[in-house]
Amino acid sequence: MPVRVLLFYVLTLGVLMSLFPWNEIGSNGSPFVQIFSGLGIPAAPHILNAVVITAALSAINSDVFGAGRILFGLSGQGHAPAVFGKVSRHGVPWMTVVMMAGILLVGVVLNAVIPEDVDEA
Repeated sequence: MPVRVLLFYVLTLGVLMSLFPWNEIGSNGSPFVQIFSGLGIPAAPHILNAVVITAALSAINSDVFGAGRILFGLSGQGHAPAVFGKVSRHGVPWMTVVMMAGILLVGVVLNAVIPEDVDEA
């Protein structure tokens, strides 16, 4: 884990800051967008937005999978409602997926309706 953080974040920032003046980075938006735009890549904001969205979707997928398996296990031990122990014919704990989708939807709605209060939490 620490090697990945060093490789993908710290070393990346080090290389990018050596290509772009460090005192100008981050003053007008995302440092990565600034750096890539300064290097002559006009599509940088769109590329980085795609990367961020892909990472967010991957994290959501991982959370749904993890929560599903945890609730399924807890249900089997009697520590969670039995409905979370039901699986589809493909072995997917479908009720946990439905519950996680509902919770994610509530989060999206709250962020749309009262973003200032949701961002503080």
